[in-house]
Amino acid sequence: MKMLISHTLIFTLLICCNKFKTETIIIDKDSEELVYLIELSTKNNSLTDVEDFTQSITEFIKNTESPAVYGYFISENNEKVTLIERWRNSQDAMQHGLDFINGKNFNRFFEIFELSSFISLGNPTNELKKFNSDNGFVVDYRETIGGFVLKQ
Repeated sequence: MKMLISHTLIFTLLICCNKFKTETIIIDKDSEELVYLIELSTKNNSLTDVEDFTQSITEFIKNTESPAVYGYFISENNEKVTLIERWRNSQDAMQHGLDFINGKNFNRFFEIFELSSFISLGNPTNELKKFNSDNGFVVDYRETIGGFVLKQ
């Protein structure tokens, strides 16, 4: 839990440190943005394997999709990894899920990682919730505190 809190703080700092041309704060209930906090176990894979894979998949995602934030944070002991994803809306998050499930990284992802927890912050659509459930993802949906800063 301490790791989740520390990664959430890091994520918040990343967002706050970015310079946007125009900023708008959207109250949670009006925001379509979603943040995924995903805790993963490295299944005793080597640090090199974990780092190589996370770098490769991050570059792939950034080159083929449009997340607002996408990054992995590896624990000091290499046993846990936190994945943070921020999507503009449920449709973008669902498209990412489809691309992931049908993509080249799916099998390798589950060779490297085991899913420990999957938290969604924001207001996902019922369609996204059904998509996650239908594809075996057990997600803990939570409303966020405060607002999202959106670039325009």
